[in-house]
Amino acid sequence: MNFISRRLKALVVFVGLLLFQPIMSAQGSNRVTINKGNMTITEVFQEIEKQSNMPIAYNASKLNKKQAVTLNVENATLEEVLTKTLVGTGFAYKIENEYIMIVDDNQQQAILKKVTGSVLDEDNDPLIGVNVTIKGEGKGAITNIDGQFNIEAKMGDWSS
Repeated sequence: MNFISRRLKALVVFVGLLLFQPIMSAQGSNRVTINKGNMTITEVFQEIEKQSNMPIAYNASKLNKKQAVTLNVENATLEEVLTKTLVGTGFAYKIENEYIMIVDDNQQQAILKKVTGSVLDEDNDPLIGVNVTIKGEGKGAITNIDGQFNIEAKMGDWSS
């Protein structure tokens, strides 16, 4: 009986390690190595997509796709590589839901404001679990036990 118990424990540990391995490799997959000179931004984006398994979305008509970029990065974070690639282009990056979006730097810096509030019923009691969203955006928040929510929104997405 003791022998079976030990084998069962070993099997549980082994299966647990197998299940944990994809999580660890997913975290490490956002490391990038590029050692090339005179690449176009498009070529850099293709290399980043290949190494990170994350698609990059950008407006090709606004971005100077032929601008030369020289990168010498070894096992760098995705954020480091994107920052170095976009220096002086007037563009910034945004990572959301396993996508990389290249946005106009002015758009990225569009005033983001933390909007907070409370959702109450007619008796001024907090409503728990109410979904609060920004109209036309995929962003949202759910009210907590006190009916309060926090959400980041761009200027014009809220009213005072």
